[in-house]
Amino acid sequence: MGNLRIGPCVAFVSKSGLSKDVITRSRTASGYADGTGLATCDQARGLEEYRPRWPWRWRNSVRARALLVVLLLVGIGAGAAAYSGVFYVTGSQFYEACSQRQAKEKTDGGFKEAEADNPSQALLWASCTPIMAESMDNAGFAIGSSAPEAPADAKALASACPDGYEEMPAFPDHWYIVAVEAIEKNGGPSLIDRVAPARWLIERAMKARWPRCIDYVAKARKAISPVTQ
Repeated sequence: MGNLRIGPCVAFVSKSGLSKDVITRSRTASGYADGTGLATCDQARGLEEYRPRWPWRWRNSVRARALLVVLLLVGIGAGAAAYSGVFYVTGSQFYEACSQRQAKEKTDGGFKEAEADNPSQALLWASCTPIMAESMDNAGFAIGSSAPEAPADAKALASACPDGYEEMPAFPDHWYIVAVEAIEKNGGPSLIDRVAPARWLIERAMKARWPRCIDYVAKARKAISPVTQ
């Protein structure tokens, strides 16, 4: 590498042109160094533009990795929260809690409200039927009736959907049992149901139990909807 001095500027210029840098020193005599060409002070300052950029790239890489680690930790935390039911009742939580309630009601004879062991369990038990009803409604299910006094439309609906007269418990608060039994017949919760909302599990089980219901209800609603121009 050559040492080129021009006035207050000293330029270090390699013959290969791969490494260049500029520093300022006291005024010295001009001259040549190692056979390199003479550069003016302004030209020497211009060499600053060629300083290596690698330190900045390295810093950006470190920042990107740090951000990736933070996002990964946030994702793990969110997954753990979903698994524990912080955001919503998962499919596994619904099935386990409501199965326990069903078993307790059978033990007590079904004539009185089952008593939970703790407030958290009581809250889950109380949500069994509301979660089941909301899930069915959002999925497009409806309940028919084969009762002798039921209208023809309700009887037709019962042929494809849950029959409120034959298949649903007499007390609406116990309707969750239909969902629990449908989940059992469909093989129970899967691995994804440990983090997925309960409605996914309920909808999947109800579709397996009554596969024609949603399409039947959709066609029936379309047939009775007013025609718009």
